[in-house]
Amino acid sequence: MTETKTETKTAVVCTGSGWSLAQLKDLLDTRSKWYYFLRWVDRVSGIQSELPEGFPSPEGQAFNAEVEVRWKKRGNVYDLLWLGTETPPDEFDFKVIEGDWESEVRNAQLYPKDETRLPKEVKTANQNIQQRYFRDKHTSTIHFIALTEK
Repeated sequence: MTETKTETKTAVVCTGSGWSLAQLKDLLDTRSKWYYFLRWVDRVSGIQSELPEGFPSPEGQAFNAEVEVRWKKRGNVYDLLWLGTETPPDEFDFKVIEGDWESEVRNAQLYPKDETRLPKEVKTANQNIQQRYFRDKHTSTIHFIALTEK
């Protein structure tokens, strides 16, 4: 079996807490292209190329080729996680999670349409999905896995 060579890049991992819905929308407006995956207690949106109806969801993520942003509602505010190969825009209040981070992109396997572990088919707008692994450069421990596009 042939091992696939992958390229590693310096990575950036940041958090934001206490964000308003308006601030979350402003952050999403900084990029022209996102893919969205929204989560509620009883359903998921699937991967969508446009912001799905029902936004905001209590939890969700938006991703593109450079970054994934995750959010989780806490009371009336949102906590965010930035996982990327570039730093967040300066006008937003993110705190860097210290560490010597690197990322590596690998192929992702999407669930087939007839997957029985899921109660319904999960729609996917983009079939060119990969995963970006965020690991500590010194220990090689993988701390996060983010979605990215090819």
